Amino acid sequence: MPKVSIIMPAYNKENYIQKTLDSIIQQKFIDFELIIIDDGSTDSSGEICDYYEKMYPNIIKVFHNLNQGLLMTRRFGYKQSSGKY
Repeated sequence: MPKVSIIMPAYNKENYIQKTLDSIIQQKFIDFELIIIDDGSTDSSGEICDYYEKMYPNIIKVFHNLNQGLLMTRRFGYKQSSGKY
């Protein structure tokens, strides 16, 4: 079980998501999981997330949902998480 779960909703942020994911991956703290929920993006955000999941399958899990809004997306991510915090 990872110590920390990071829940990251993603919706149409293709211009920023790669920099965000690189920043998270490069942290010195390594006992975490990253749960990314693509909330029905219509740009390439989902594909970028899938690419990172393939590169880091031990820490990144990606889920693709229909657009439900931020609150429901965060709740979904929480249910998928397994970290202590």
